[in-house]
Amino acid sequence: MNAPPYPPVPPPPPPSSGATPDEHDEPLPGAHAAPLPSTEAEPRDRNARTPPDPLAQTVLARGVCAEPNAQGAFDEREHVNEQVDAHEGRDVSAQARVSGGRAGHGLVSERLSLVPRPSIPFAPRSSLPPATAVSDEEARRARRMVLLEHLFPWLSLAVSIVGVVMMDHSESRGGMIAIAAAVSWVAFLIVALVHRPTPDDAMPPTRVRRAVRFVSTFANQSLIHYSLLFSAPFYLEACAFTPLQCVFAAIFLVAVVVASWDPWCARVLLNPLLGSLLLAFASFVGWNVALPMLGVPHRVSIWASAGIVGLGIPIVNVASGVTGARRAWSLVTGLGLPLLLAVGGVQALPPAPLRVVSAKIGTGVAGREPVGVREHFATSPKHLLCWTAIRAPRGLKDGLLHVWSRDGSTLRAVPVEVRGGRRAGFRTWSRQFVGTEPGRYRCDVITTLGQSLGGTGVTIGP
Repeated sequence: MNAPPYPPVPPPPPPSSGATPDEHDEPLPGAHAAPLPSTEAEPRDRNARTPPDPLAQTVLARGVCAEPNAQGAFDEREHVNEQVDAHEGRDVSAQARVSGGRAGHGLVSERLSLVPRPSIPFAPRSSLPPATAVSDEEARRARRMVLLEHLFPWLSLAVSIVGVVMMDHSESRGGMIAIAAAVSWVAFLIVALVHRPTPDDAMPPTRVRRAVRFVSTFANQSLIHYSLLFSAPFYLEACAFTPLQCVFAAIFLVAVVVASWDPWCARVLLNPLLGSLLLAFASFVGWNVALPMLGVPHRVSIWASAGIVGLGIPIVNVASGVTGARRAWSLVTGLGLPLLLAVGGVQALPPAPLRVVSAKIGTGVAGREPVGVREHFATSPKHLLCWTAIRAPRGLKDGLLHVWSRDGSTLRAVPVEVRGGRRAGFRTWSRQFVGTEPGRYRCDVITTLGQSLGGTGVTIGP
C-alpha cells in the first residue's frame, strides 16, 4: 500500500554574508533538537550517533524517503526497497533505508542514526516479480511431472503390447536374442553400480548421474522385456501343459507382467537379489530358445544357459557391493538353479523352440505319410505306427524319444532323429508290436532330458 503524500519541507533561507549555512539552519516544525554547531567553530563528526528527533521517527514509521521529489511529494523508493529486501530474504534496519536529501534538506538525515549497509539499486515497482510467481511456476512443473509419472507406465505398457504384435519372431532373430540376453547382464551391473551407496549420497545427484541411472535402468528393462516377449510364443507352442509345465507358465506370466509395468520393474531391478533373479529368468529362457536357432542342440543349450546364469547371479551381486546374508543367498541361488534342473526341474520346461506339428497313429506309412490312421480299433492289429512331424530351427540336429505306453504303463522308448528347417515339421515314425492285448495305447514325444512335447493315442478293443 502506498504511503500518503506529505506536505513538502520549506526550503531554508539563503545564507547571509559572514555566516555559514549551518548557522542559518532552523529546526523543522515539530522537531525539538538544538541547532547544529558551526563548522567553523568546531568540526562536526558526521559518524557520531545522536538521538533521533521526533520527525525522523515519524518518517521512519511512515516508511518513505526523507527527500521530497520535484512535485513536493515524498518518494516511494523506500517502499520499493522494502520489497527488494523481502524478495531477497534480507532483514535490515529501516533506519538504514532513509537516505539524505539534497543540500537544502539534509537536516533529517543528519539527525538520524544511520546503520551502514550495502546500497540497493532503485528498481521500479513494476520490475519486481510477484512474491508468488516462482512458487506458482514450481507448482505447475510439479503437477506436470506427477502427470507424466502416472502416464508413463501406461504408455510403456501400450508400447509393449504393440511390440508383441509387431515383433519379428522368425528364427533368424535368434542371434540377436542371445546377444540381448548377454548385454542385459552388463546393463544390470551398471544399474547396480550407479545406484550403489556412496559417501556423496548426502548431496543431490548430478545431472549426469541421474541420466546414467535412467538410461541404464531403462536399457536393462527393455532387454529383459525383449527376451521374455520374443521367447513367449515358442514356449506356448511347445507347452504340453503338464502339471510342472503349468507351474513354469505361471512364473513366466508373472515375469512378463513385472517387466511390462515400469514402476514394478524399476523397483525389482534396484533390489540386487530380486533384480538378479528376474534377469536370470529372462536371460535363461531367452538363451534356451535362441541357442538352438544357432544350431546348438537343445539338450546342450539348457545346461549352457543354466551354467551362465548360475555364475552370473553371484558375480553381479558381489560386484554391486552386496554383503552378508544377501551375498550368501546369491551364491546359493546361483548354484541351486543347475541343481534344480538336474534333479528333475528340467521337466517343467517346455522344449522350445521344438514343437509337435502333427502326431498320428496308424498301421503303416507310404510316401512318408501315415496310412490306416484311426482313433479306435475294434480288433487288434499286428502292430501300430506312431507318425510325428516335429518343427525345429534350421540347422538344428537333435534326438528325441517316442515313448510307447499301454493303460499308463510304459512299454518302451524308441529314439528318433529330428532335423530342422522344414516348416511343416520333420517327419519321423516308430512301430510298436501289439499282439492280441487290447487297451489304451499312447505315443508321447519326449526329449532326452524328459521334456514332453505332446503325443497321441488310440483305443483297441470292443
